[in-house]
Amino acid sequence: MEHESRALNCLKKMAGIFEASRTTTYTCSRKTRAGTVQEVRVDILDAGPDNPDARYRVVALSETGKRASGKAGHSIEVAVGMVPWWNLDD
Repeated sequence: MEHESRALNCLKKMAGIFEASRTTTYTCSRKTRAGTVQEVRVDILDAGPDNPDARYRVVALSETGKRASGKAGHSIEVAVGMVPWWNLDD
């Protein structure tokens, strides 16, 4: 964990980057409101501990190219809960 924080800080200070996140990607299956199954790529972005209230953000992309993302939150649970998942429905 310390390694990731050091990498983020280095990018911000030395490369002129003002915002950076570590991304973890999941490949998931979900049921739409219509009951069909769709494949979804879910990225969980972690901006590090410097801004704890907006540390995590979630971006989801369906196999048909629909996108859903929510506001950042202080925990992964809050960030996942902020995503309007219905935007992925066909």
